Amino acid sequence: MLEDKITNLLEKLANKLGTTIEHLWNILIHQAYIEAFKNIIMIAFFIIAEILIFKYAVRYNKGKSLEDIDNDFRSITVIILFIIISVFTIIMIASLIPETIDAIFNPEYWALNHILKLIR
Repeated sequence: MLEDKITNLLEKLANKLGTTIEHLWNILIHQAYIEAFKNIIMIAFFIIAEILIFKYAVRYNKGKSLEDIDNDFRSITVIILFIIISVFTIIMIASLIPETIDAIFNPEYWALNHILKLIR
């Protein structure tokens, strides 16, 4: 039943694009590698942004005691911002890594998974 839905969806899409199912499947597999590359760039961007923010937080609070930091609103803001961005970065990287691994090492699975998402 699900196999028929996938085949019908691919066939309809191929007809609309004026191509064959085999060609469409090859395009989807090729797209898996493109998505993996895009994810790697995003992961690198998040890591670089995290490093830059960490360096800024350390440089801004360098030489300050804990009492100075407690009394300085900007220092607290920098630390809180660093923590929030760190959590966001960890979540984003953790969500991108499995899809990237799937797209690189098993592009057929990635393509099939992508089609299944379209069906749902």
